[in-house]
Amino acid sequence: MNTKAQSAMEYLMTYGWSILIIAVVLGALFELGIFGGSPLLGTVCISGSGYYCGGLSYGGNTITATIGQGTGSPWTDVHVAFVPQGSVEVNGIPAEYPSGASIASVSPASGGIGSGQQAVVSPSTGSQAPALVGSSVAGAIWVARDAVPNSGACTAANAFASSGTGCSYSQVATLTATAQAAASSAQASSTTSTTTASSTTSTIYSISVGPVPYGIAFNPSGTLAYVAGGGGAGTVSVINVAANTVVNTISVGPTPESVAVNPSGTIAYVANYGGMHTVSVINLATNTVVNTIGVGTDPTSVALNPSGTIAYVADKIGGTVSVISTATNTVVNTISSPLPVQIVLNPSGTIAYATDGGDGTLNVINLAANAVVNTIPVGSSPRGVALNPSGTIAYVTNSGDGTVSVVNVAANATVNTIPVGSNPMGVAFNPAGTIAYVANQDDGTVSYINVAANATFKTVAVGSNPMGITVSPSGTFAYVANWGSGTVSIISTAP
Repeated sequence: MNTKAQSAMEYLMTYGWSILIIAVVLGALFELGIFGGSPLLGTVCISGSGYYCGGLSYGGNTITATIGQGTGSPWTDVHVAFVPQGSVEVNGIPAEYPSGASIASVSPASGGIGSGQQAVVSPSTGSQAPALVGSSVAGAIWVARDAVPNSGACTAANAFASSGTGCSYSQVATLTATAQAAASSAQASSTTSTTTASSTTSTIYSISVGPVPYGIAFNPSGTLAYVAGGGGAGTVSVINVAANTVVNTISVGPTPESVAVNPSGTIAYVANYGGMHTVSVINLATNTVVNTIGVGTDPTSVALNPSGTIAYVADKIGGTVSVISTATNTVVNTISSPLPVQIVLNPSGTIAYATDGGDGTLNVINLAANAVVNTIPVGSSPRGVALNPSGTIAYVTNSGDGTVSVVNVAANATVNTIPVGSNPMGVAFNPAGTIAYVANQDDGTVSYINVAANATFKTVAVGSNPMGITVSPSGTFAYVANWGSGTVSIISTAP
């Protein structure tokens, strides 16, 4: 979908035309690993209630996987093992693992894997590694941990023994490995997998949130995520991050596209692009709209200053930025800024940056003067903008030419251009400012950018037509709003 087509769709939704939403993607996505000239590993991650896996690879008799959990309680004394198909089980729990294999334990045991965290583990397949052409191994990856957190009852010695006393278990992946080329056992055990900068991995979790999700924001603690969407109906979905489930749906104005949460986590502001041209004010304790503020013609983005006392709302069609006092919930000023699509503030709250979707520029707004003081040329049809945590660099997504412009804000100049996917929209940085993540609408992917190198190094498949992307406060995950599939994809931010 190109930019013109998307704008037309937004217009149709705004004024009441019907829209057909494609089937919602449910459950976890699958991931395959292919390694030429060595054993072929076919893997399927199993993401159950509150846990997930990703990044599966195989080499040197060792399976590497990223295991995460969001159950709300810590996993302590965590041990991971490859269990061959047909192994002895006691009450449905694996009671053995292969000769020569090793159990991977998360260290320190008391740390384990906290709720909302992940760890990389590497159990080995031992004697089960395929050595001859056509030979194969099949089995599963199991995780054992303390049945009672911090009890220390689940040890490496008893986790996959016949007793298993004090442990709880989850099967997180199944796999098969088949030798594809003649190789000795020694050769098979020394094989390693490789990936390239253009490798594509998949989402580790997907949540159904309803029609056309657009913008996402977290509360300050990172326990809840708020997703603006619903099309003409206008809703904000509330996601419990630990459980990865929608726990509430709040009715707002038509076609909401952006949401921002104040620093105390008590109030959210939602820019409603359609119909009534408003900002909905939500009390997050009661999950109800407590005020509605009339703004410009078609508000598309909302951002708060660091103290939460002022909200700035970009009006794409009207060519203005509305300045709202959050104390009175009234518009106290209006700034002229041509075709602003998205707006962000620097860390000190003195300067705002708004993408101009019409002439390929980034407008620099002095917030003390409430006026545009500079205009920086970027790429074609700029959409999203994000500042690194120190506020020294701005990344601007250019939907018209599939690039990201790197702007030095001190010099007010574009200093680099990075090719990404087709029709890039949202962009976000990790808390360290070392990696940026770009949602590519037409590709259904997220590009990972090494900020130091100004180059992409990984691509992750998400849902259909990804738009907004936000990194969790912990920096562990990124949440992606998939406009076309009515889902939020959760992806690991790890390189």
